Amino acid sequence: ALWAFKDAQNSVDNVEIVCFEKSDCIGGQWSFDPGIPQSSQTHTSMYKDLWSNGPKEVGSEYPDYSHLEHFGKPIPSHPPRAAIADYIKGRAKKYDLTDNIRFKTEVTSVTWDDNGRRFELCAKNWETGVLAREDFHFVIVANGHFTVPHVPKFAGIETFPGEVLHSKDFRDARRFAGKRVLAIGGSLSAEDIALQCHKFGATSVTITNRHPMGYPWPAGISEVPLLTRVSGHTVHFLDGTQEDVDVIVICTGYEYSFPFLTPELKTNAKNTLVIEDLYKGVFFIERPELMYLGIQNQVYTFLMLDLQAMLARLAVSNKFVVPAKQNMVEDIHVWIQKQDKLDAVKDWHALQTEYLKELNSLVMLGDDKDILCQQMFDQAEDDKVKDILQFRNGSFASCFSGAQGVNPPAPWLESTEEVPLQEYLESLGSVDFTADEPPLDSALVTFPAKKHDLAEGNTQACPQPLHPAPVAAAVPDFPAAVQVEAVAASPACVPLQAIPAPPDRGTSAETDPPEVLKQSSQGKSRTGKAKGKARGNK
Repeated sequence: ALWAFKDAQNSVDNVEIVCFEKSDCIGGQWSFDPGIPQSSQTHTSMYKDLWSNGPKEVGSEYPDYSHLEHFGKPIPSHPPRAAIADYIKGRAKKYDLTDNIRFKTEVTSVTWDDNGRRFELCAKNWETGVLAREDFHFVIVANGHFTVPHVPKFAGIETFPGEVLHSKDFRDARRFAGKRVLAIGGSLSAEDIALQCHKFGATSVTITNRHPMGYPWPAGISEVPLLTRVSGHTVHFLDGTQEDVDVIVICTGYEYSFPFLTPELKTNAKNTLVIEDLYKGVFFIERPELMYLGIQNQVYTFLMLDLQAMLARLAVSNKFVVPAKQNMVEDIHVWIQKQDKLDAVKDWHALQTEYLKELNSLVMLGDDKDILCQQMFDQAEDDKVKDILQFRNGSFASCFSGAQGVNPPAPWLESTEEVPLQEYLESLGSVDFTADEPPLDSALVTFPAKKHDLAEGNTQACPQPLHPAPVAAAVPDFPAAVQVEAVAASPACVPLQAIPAPPDRGTSAETDPPEVLKQSSQGKSRTGKAKGKARGNK
């Protein structure tokens, strides 16, 4: 959203933006530091040695800022997490997107004032302890939905004598070397964690779920029907079989969580491609001034977020008119009917491709043929079905720069040590960055192991965030009437001077983490954004 609104304050749109970010840096899910205890990184579900499970060329690339531009040369199509994190920071740096972010500031409540026709938002700065209230005309929620674990109940699991953890708390597969691992789940987390445990020496990995993924698992990984109960170290399955395990990893996804919203403002979203109460996947039908970004199941992650953000900006700028509720409901129903007919994975690819084509027709970000690459997704799925251990070694060409992904320094299965990102990039060939400086982040990357150096704990701490949060983060150049006062910590919100409601302009929108809009006494529309942690393709 910050990218979509990057020039809104100085344009005819006359929009002011505030972004509230709970953490101290940008990057969302990709901001993972292996040197910090997992309990202190509540926003992320990342782990050591993770490589992208989909081609970056279609799931993790921005149309206006290619990987080629950022790194100055082609990199592999399935890069390690540190490369993606660095790339995200590079785009933010290019456009100075951190200027309007209040870091270490958590939104605690958002309510709608029907009389004033505005949102009342309370946010707490974790450095100063100040809890302040601000008013906005629009709010954009983009806090992600991969933070609060979904934990189903299984009979007897509470008495399991081994270790039980959710994939949210999985950080290093090396811990499970020599152990028998049970992974509960039937999607990407179960798939990747099973492969990670196998790669780093688990004795065996058993995947249990309702609907088998059916990949050609290597020896040492098996897929069985759903777990029914646990008795000691013995786990029992729906088909009557059983086996003994040492570790249970619950890979069953996440709950949608919006604790800062009142009940009437919360979407009823499920992890599907079409959300039943979000028009165009963005506008909350009960209150279209409230917008959500990235809530649906994601195929085109980065590109989809950009298109949604652009649509939000058009609405906020009164250049896209949100229709009456009944028209929105009818439009959503058409998409739900299409979703109900989906069968194979490639059908999901096709439906989100169609959705992005529609968004693009509304915002005109670029030519469909240049920004949509469904064939790559389909080919990537074929590669996975062909060889689940080798698909990350595949190479694809960028839809935006045309650059062909290069081979990784070593095949995924042989890459068993994390090294600094700079070292990883240098291993790809000569470093010729187009920017004025080397990569922004020196985080660790999985790399071929040195035979003498495989000891656990051989890691380096990640560097400080790209832009450390100031002691008092405030959005610059706000009119005095809307400035947050630097008051002492208080148990209640500190109200700002009342801001007049905007004239009836129809509905509007914004993007990314929860953002918000507000009208000043000078007639300028102000957008604020309360940001949590968003996740991209993993």
